[in-house]
Amino acid sequence: MDPASVKLPRVRLAIARADMRESAECDLVTADIESKSRHQPEEIMDAFKLLFTSDVGLASLAVIAFMIVMAAYLYFHVKKLMKESPGKQGWD
Repeated sequence: MDPASVKLPRVRLAIARADMRESAECDLVTADIESKSRHQPEEIMDAFKLLFTSDVGLASLAVIAFMIVMAAYLYFHVKKLMKESPGKQGWD
């Protein structure tokens, strides 16, 4: 069977969303999500404490720092290569 010949049913999201808005369950889910999206200052401080004190957090910081340094190096190196004449090529 050719994958191009298979027709998938289309879901009408607008109708599905309208049905969800009318139901009381949607209001409960929305209220639950909104209450969980607000972070308390203690939670944020705990996240920073975990980032700076755990092995996984320090490894994450090392990777983030490495990526920033690599991006800066590539930016300045490519900028330098763009200023050179077309005959000279390479990363020397």
